[in-house]
Amino acid sequence: MRVLLSALLLMAFVGFAAADDKKEEPKVLTLKEKLAEVNKDLAKASQEANKNFGEAKTEEEKTKVRVEFTAIRAASGEKVLALAKQFAKDEGAFDATMSAVGMGAKGASDYLVATFVDDPKIVKAIPQLGRGPDGSKTLDLIGEKSKSKDVQGAAKFAAVASEIESADYPSTGKPLPEKEAAAKFAAASQKLEGIVKNFGDVKTAAMGPGEAPTVAQASKKIKFFVENLTVGKVAPDAECELLEEGKKAKLSDYRGSVVVLDIWATWCGPCRAMIPHEREMVKHFEGKKFKLVSVSADAKKETLTKFLEKEEMPWTHWWNGAKGGLVEEYQIRFYPTVYIIDGKGVIRAKHLRGDDLQTFVDKLLTEASPK
Repeated sequence: MRVLLSALLLMAFVGFAAADDKKEEPKVLTLKEKLAEVNKDLAKASQEANKNFGEAKTEEEKTKVRVEFTAIRAASGEKVLALAKQFAKDEGAFDATMSAVGMGAKGASDYLVATFVDDPKIVKAIPQLGRGPDGSKTLDLIGEKSKSKDVQGAAKFAAVASEIESADYPSTGKPLPEKEAAAKFAAASQKLEGIVKNFGDVKTAAMGPGEAPTVAQASKKIKFFVENLTVGKVAPDAECELLEEGKKAKLSDYRGSVVVLDIWATWCGPCRAMIPHEREMVKHFEGKKFKLVSVSADAKKETLTKFLEKEEMPWTHWWNGAKGGLVEEYQIRFYPTVYIIDGKGVIRAKHLRGDDLQTFVDKLLTEASPK
């Protein structure tokens, strides 16, 4: 019995020894888990960049922080893209590729187009793919290569919309000469007619919450923009609340004066940066037929009035709110949006700031002065 017990104990210990010697195989991570690791590292880098940006004392130092973080984000995007390729059959591969595009990973857009060009899911990527100097080319490529009518229509429509936006406000930040812009608008509008004819019932890429409109529906908005909100057109009359309770004003109330219509919001950094020069400009044109009208897109009127109690802005103020009204009718896509309108109500320039804005207003006032 003792011999048998000893033998059993020996076998037990040998068994334990064998189990201890056996190494556990490393856990195979899923795409989701690997992406979480990349995102964790990027979040840490982002916190560090924010800290360094807050401590930066000069614009050069701030620029350096931005450049360094952009490079880190792009490198993270390349890791995400590599994972999307590694897990190409995973249902999360498309979203991973989309993330890589958004992070500025080299080759991400090309891979997205090559891999998902016939996948209806690519439609939701179209607004993102259309941004940047090569946006229209990328969208044209999708429209040409895809065999899906839904993808073709959404891409072709977005490409034309991008062309019109670029003609209105080039990526260089400098407006095109009026004749050149008009020619681009005309060419894009003609192209749009053909797209509506062939893809009118196709849904466009949604730019916000709610159901996306069809190409035919969305084209009406673009047509209105080209025919009413571009240089050389009479600005649509608009009505907004004044600061005085119960009082409103219309754009047509200021006919005979050169009007700078500045659509802004108190939360907008670039908008606030314009204020010192706007003060100087108002003083410079004092006594002349000039009107600066700032249209607030702040959600609450109280936000505007409290801001004006602390910030000296001695000119006309309208409050529109974040939605509807002039913001919707004028199809405001970014802040500030600036319109320069002559005494006859014609839009003569857009998107000018600083000295360029003041010089242009000077020119219009000189034109209007009796010879």
